[in-house]
Amino acid sequence: MEHARALARILSVTRAAWRLNENTETGNTAPSRSASRRRRTAHLADLAARAFEAQVMALRCRQAFVG
Repeated sequence: MEHARALARILSVTRAAWRLNENTETGNTAPSRSASRRRRTAHLADLAARAFEAQVMALRCRQAFVG
């Protein structure tokens, strides 16, 4: 259960970081484009978190089978 909470925390931090990066861009985009960009950013943050989770699981499997 600790691992699930840790991964949820990593996901939330990743999402927050991506949103901060988006807010530093210029405000010249249209609102619909901004919403589209937010959706893409959230999707990419989810993918990054899943990739990180897969790396953690690969390390755990390696430790279990190798030593």
